[in-house]
Amino acid sequence: RNGGTLTGWTISGSVGVNPYWQDTRTPAGPAKPFADNGKTPHGSHVLFMQNEAVVRQIVPGFRSGHRYQVLYWENGRDAQISAEAQILEVKLGGITVVSPHEVPPIERSQHYTMPYARVESAIFIPERDGAHEVLFQTHRGGGTSVLIDHVRLVDLGV
Repeated sequence: RNGGTLTGWTISGSVGVNPYWQDTRTPAGPAKPFADNGKTPHGSHVLFMQNEAVVRQIVPGFRSGHRYQVLYWENGRDAQISAEAQILEVKLGGITVVSPHEVPPIERSQHYTMPYARVESAIFIPERDGAHEVLFQTHRGGGTSVLIDHVRLVDLGV
């Protein structure tokens, strides 16, 4: 884990937290090997998932009949071994709410002008009250990576 830990999340595979900053003292490039392009929407760190990996968390407090949505921002790492983009899928309560899709880089490495892509999941309506799992899963190896920031679960009401 480069730059921090994932408090409250269970992980498998190559997953970590990468600092995001532009260090003008190093002309060869800032010390952020995964967050190498795009402007992050929130804070100073992003989650990275490389190759096939899973990040999950059990979230309490869901109410039957309410509508929920996962909101987050995504980007692909530009400096990767493979020319293919990573594939990301998001599940909530065991149901796919963001279909598997490629996540290409927003812009070239060492460029930080374009924002990450904002993602709104499909609506999830739990059949029972209580805890449900939110899960982010990558599906491609070969050195491909995805960057995720500012994850939120929103209760849209009934």
